Amino acid sequence: MKAAVRLRVIQATGIKLEHIPVYAYHLLRRISQGPVEVATLFGRDDEGAVDYLLSRGLVTVSEDGKLLRITPAGEELGEIADERD
Repeated sequence: MKAAVRLRVIQATGIKLEHIPVYAYHLLRRISQGPVEVATLFGRDDEGAVDYLLSRGLVTVSEDGKLLRITPAGEELGEIADERD
């Protein structure tokens, strides 16, 4: 399963739709609750999810490299847009 967001808005603007891997999405939701210590993450799944989220600008790493924080773009994911006409 993969999560997609705001399909109608994306199609209307012509932006390429990209699905977020479920594991990365769940990590993003965890980070949305508050900063997550990088030291608590381990293994290939976490490494892959962090790389994915960083490469898409959905999370940032603190200056000291210890915390992951959500970006405004990351906060938008999962938000339900009012698409009523």
